[in-house]
Amino acid sequence: MKTSNFNIPVNLLAVLAGGVISFFIFSSHAPSILNKAEATTVVQAPATRSETVCSWHIMRETRYKFIRPILYREKECESEIYSSLKASLGNYIEDCKTSGQLISSSVYVRNLTNGDWIDCNPQLTFNPGSLAKVPLLLTYLHLAETDHSILDSKVKYDKLPDERIPTQTFENKSIKLGNTYTVKELLEYMSVYSDNSATFLLNSMTNPENYKTTFYELGVPVPSMKDRGYEISAKDYSRFLWVLYNSSYVSRPLSEFGCSLLSKAEFRQGLLKNIPDTIKVMHKFGEFGNVAAGIHQLHESAVIYLAGKPYEITVMTRGKNKEVLPGIISHLSDMVFEHMKTES
Repeated sequence: MKTSNFNIPVNLLAVLAGGVISFFIFSSHAPSILNKAEATTVVQAPATRSETVCSWHIMRETRYKFIRPILYREKECESEIYSSLKASLGNYIEDCKTSGQLISSSVYVRNLTNGDWIDCNPQLTFNPGSLAKVPLLLTYLHLAETDHSILDSKVKYDKLPDERIPTQTFENKSIKLGNTYTVKELLEYMSVYSDNSATFLLNSMTNPENYKTTFYELGVPVPSMKDRGYEISAKDYSRFLWVLYNSSYVSRPLSEFGCSLLSKAEFRQGLLKNIPDTIKVMHKFGEFGNVAAGIHQLHESAVIYLAGKPYEITVMTRGKNKEVLPGIISHLSDMVFEHMKTES
């Protein structure tokens, strides 16, 4: 197997103020060579658990000549049956803002069985931080569909990047300078341990256009390399985990592999804190900090495999005290879990 040297272009290293990483910042205008997913509004269908009739929004992949695979479909209107849950989440967020624990927060919840969803504060956007590692994972899985050997290709971590790899508040295992790793191992370090060094190494091995394509094809705003302040909504971000769960962007074996990596992610201070260990979960957290402004962001997105009622939840938070943000995310998660568990 081929062994590559570690060599990261300086202009690909987007290190944000506050020492928390956000990476892969590319042109906000996708080039003409990209085939944007085709969005349509179709079929007036009754929402399974809602009192109203709701249209379905369908996103199709257009890279092929004769076929248009469905990437995802979603109801265009929020579910009325979750209105009380949305109100409770909103009230808790407002209470946290009043007490000074929060500046702002957004919560997106989707029932993965029937498609019902709610979005608290949908107008808000946040810097994804390490949440951006999931689209990078999807990018590599997509490349592996045409060249499966890419997962076994090796690269030596023999040189530090020109810019300092920032530390994270929630650090874990990291690759070691001088060692050689397969792409599969690097994806594990990135997904399970949120390792920034592994992420930089993966960054150096792929064309930036591949990463942009992942956003573009899923209908998610494409980051710009000139704008380190890229932000995304909770709903838009949720699409990355959603297409993994649905196995609609990459093959079933590769989707299963991606989900299995995220199921081993070790961060448990947020959404998973009070979720029983017997329940399967795949998830990713991200953080961003602006030390000068004294503003911190912490986010987490997850698929909770509640028996018979799997659901996706994405919580994004912004506040002045980073120590309280995990607890706020945990409480919001508990509220959603209890509602889903008792839903008839």
